[in-house]
Amino acid sequence: MSGRKKALLKVIILGDSGVGKTSLMNQYVNRRFSNQYKATIGADFLTRDVQIDDRTVTLQ
Repeated sequence: MSGRKKALLKVIILGDSGVGKTSLMNQYVNRRFSNQYKATIGADFLTRDVQIDDRTVTLQ
């Protein structure tokens, strides 16, 4: 196991209501898309680990 710490990057998506911010996140993190609209109340958090230059980075 490497002695490097995992990097955590926080990504913020802003926009008007109903434009697809949650759909964009779900498509990137879960690779799925829903045609049904359900308003997000408050904040929505998803995470995905990606490899960047042989380093694991967690996007939140």
